[in-house]
Amino acid sequence: MEGINSYCPATLPDHYNNGLLIPGQWRRDLSSNALQLTQTGSNTHSRNAKEVREKLMNYYTGVGAIPFQYDVLGTY
Repeated sequence: MEGINSYCPATLPDHYNNGLLIPGQWRRDLSSNALQLTQTGSNTHSRNAKEVREKLMNYYTGVGAIPFQYDVLGTY
């Protein structure tokens, strides 16, 4: 068994080290144009998908908010 790191290496996501945010490898890959996104459809979504997105947004910006989430947003 290869383990979880074969799917998502430990260096890929952002993480914290002694309270300091360490940017993940995905940010370097993105900035180096390693990830090329192309349009694969009409870029429309269903009403149901929009409702789910709105519910999640309301939760994570309301009762589900965590104390440091807005601090992290200000660093980029």
